[in-house]
Amino acid sequence: MVGSAEGEFADFVKLHEPKLRIALMSAYGPERGRDATAEALAYGWEHWDRVSGMDEPVGYLCRVGQSKSGAPMASPGTASEHLRNALAGTMTDRT
Repeated sequence: MVGSAEGEFADFVKLHEPKLRIALMSAYGPERGRDATAEALAYGWEHWDRVSGMDEPVGYLCRVGQSKSGAPMASPGTASEHLRNALAGTMTDRT
């Protein structure tokens, strides 16, 4: 059912987008980080049937955002490290 997939994805975004955005903004700066987040979530929606079944969909989409950004990181560490920090709540939102 289409509505079910849309609802699942909307719930996923509501729960995980802020931390994904913080991680990518920390890695790539505010503008590129927001763009990378949008690209990652667009990819996630296009491939939701596959992404939703993954063990670590947020980590996977973090890597997608990293790949889609096409930019060197603005701060030390990998986007994955920034994501771990964001998920642990040790970073502040810089929006």
